[in-house]
Amino acid sequence: MRYILIILVFLSVGAKAQMVIKAHANYRPYASPAANLLLDDYPNAAAAYSLRKLDKDYAGSAIRVRRSNDNAESDIGFTSSGDLDTATLKTFVGANDGFVVTWYDQSGNTGRNATQGTAVNQPYIVFNGTIFRQNNKPSVYFALGDRFLQAYRFAAPNIDFSFSMIHEVQSTSSQTVSFTDEYTGPGPFSIKGVYFDNNFFIVNRSSAFALVTSGLTIQSKRLYANSVKYLSNNTAVASTNSTSSASTSMLMSGNAFTEGSTNLVLGRYQTSSPLGLNGHISEFICYRGINADINGVRNNQITFYNIQ
Repeated sequence: MRYILIILVFLSVGAKAQMVIKAHANYRPYASPAANLLLDDYPNAAAAYSLRKLDKDYAGSAIRVRRSNDNAESDIGFTSSGDLDTATLKTFVGANDGFVVTWYDQSGNTGRNATQGTAVNQPYIVFNGTIFRQNNKPSVYFALGDRFLQAYRFAAPNIDFSFSMIHEVQSTSSQTVSFTDEYTGPGPFSIKGVYFDNNFFIVNRSSAFALVTSGLTIQSKRLYANSVKYLSNNTAVASTNSTSSASTSMLMSGNAFTEGSTNLVLGRYQTSSPLGLNGHISEFICYRGINADINGVRNNQITFYNIQ
């Protein structure tokens, strides 16, 4: 790069010499290109929700938050390093509670934000002025009950799909939901992550779509990275942290639903007698079709969230 500087020296009697340095009109200071983030290395996600910035070119916010004292809402973005802007979040919420109204999709697709317009159903991000965290990273808390977010449904019986998520449960003594694709009609379909007897399950309401990965020890109150790769020939591989299961038969049935409706649910299973997640979700990234690098996505999450 060539720099052109024009140096002008002015001398006057009885005054000190002055030197003025002006840059050429075409000069631009050098700036290092931004480092790649997760979605730069693993692009084409169907939807991506996180409390960290996932794409270096993403210019939106992370979440929209409602505070409990006056129900005012505000978008919360990222710091220059790509972390959730917790300083702005604390200033906005104060000593009150903060609830997630919208978890913005960072995939670049249209109409795929995860939302909840009903106040009593909104998950927490702040409680009594304290931000919820897992492994020192901000996390959305789905208190046991009926708190959930609805999002874009990325899966259907006749397509391949994969996803990877960061989450934690407060107890493994009973079924606790991680995420679901809500059952909505005659085609029984509801993906959910369930912890039961220290095993990780992906099952649907009528057991027509099921994956059981036994031998993957799950402990309560610990953060996990779980990924699933599903092939439309009814086989799947699930992985928890650094451990993968063998290919497992997994049947998806029902043709009455399609990809694209807003029936993916984070934090709850089914509309009647809902089972709510008692735990946290920090990140959820899904792909339509098989992402050959879904393990790379999970490994990135393991590193960022310091999962042992």
